[in-house]
Amino acid sequence: MSGLLEGKVVVISGVGPALGSTLARRCAGAGADLVLAARTVDRLEGLATEITATGRRALAVGTDITDDAQVENLVKATLA
Repeated sequence: MSGLLEGKVVVISGVGPALGSTLARRCAGAGADLVLAARTVDRLEGLATEITATGRRALAVGTDITDDAQVENLVKATLA
């Protein structure tokens, strides 16, 4: 799967300790840069650090997707 997502940015919301984290690692392994979103920022930052250590870019953005303003912030952070 290496290189399949090269040059792409993947946004993953609801990054938890199981499925979201596994998906993030797999996407990074396929060449994607990541924007990680969840309400618990501490967990996101640890995963972002892990992913950047592999040479990919990763941004942790604390986001409650039920809040429109926070989703707007997530989009702005992704585009920046």
